[in-house]
Amino acid sequence: MKRKTKKSIILISVLVLAIILIFTAFYNGLTVKNYKVETDKLSKSIRIVLISDLHNRIFGENQKDLIDTIKKQTPDIIVLDGDIVNNYNSMDGAKMLLKGIENLCPCYFVSGNHEFSQGKIEVIKQLFRDHGVIILAGNFKAVTIKGQRINMCGVDDPNIGLQTFNKQLEALQGLDSKTYSILLSHRPEIAAECKNNSFDLILSGHTHGGMWRIPFLVNGLYATDQGWFPKYAGGRYNYKNTAIIIGRGFTGYSFIPRIFNPPELVVVDIEPK
Repeated sequence: MKRKTKKSIILISVLVLAIILIFTAFYNGLTVKNYKVETDKLSKSIRIVLISDLHNRIFGENQKDLIDTIKKQTPDIIVLDGDIVNNYNSMDGAKMLLKGIENLCPCYFVSGNHEFSQGKIEVIKQLFRDHGVIILAGNFKAVTIKGQRINMCGVDDPNIGLQTFNKQLEALQGLDSKTYSILLSHRPEIAAECKNNSFDLILSGHTHGGMWRIPFLVNGLYATDQGWFPKYAGGRYNYKNTAIIIGRGFTGYSFIPRIFNPPELVVVDIEPK
């Protein structure tokens, strides 16, 4: 093979690789991320779909792409973990989503900071109630899935006020440790405040996946309230006997692009040991 031909092949290969890397880095389409947690408190598997930080973003006409993707996962429970709406635009994206998942399975919502920033928190919560979504705010609801009881617990975002937030968290202490209990909290840092609670699983968002990632090297560059190289950027973490799963959400911050951090629908399978 002639030297010029070899150089051409190498150059083309490098360009193709560069294009693939750029496309992957800035890919903005919907992805599904699966996690599995195990427990000896359940005898049958339960599937949860976690949606966080949608910020009214719309995928497909009338939210069709997102709704169809959710339905394909055949969830037993859907969790709406805050910042489903934005503080600066309409609620159309959230309304489309709520209409599309209504009556699909039990759905639960906890507020995020953007719901409070709108100054219409009760209006927003009522919108969710109107579509059959259960609001959790310092309380828990027992749900029976496949003949098994699960405690679905939740707290408002700390923007409700620190004193009220602490009272909500305190109200969830003393749960029956024999029953599988899930805490919904928009901000993952709350895990550090749950040392005296018997939660088996904590589901959160808020971090937007740390915005910029370098696979296998940097899990997240920056997250609101945690700063640079956040401890909780996205993915699975463990604290003693509690599994913590953080959804990377669907949007970035303002006009800053997400890098190696595509929009993410989270699926959590709770499996018996």
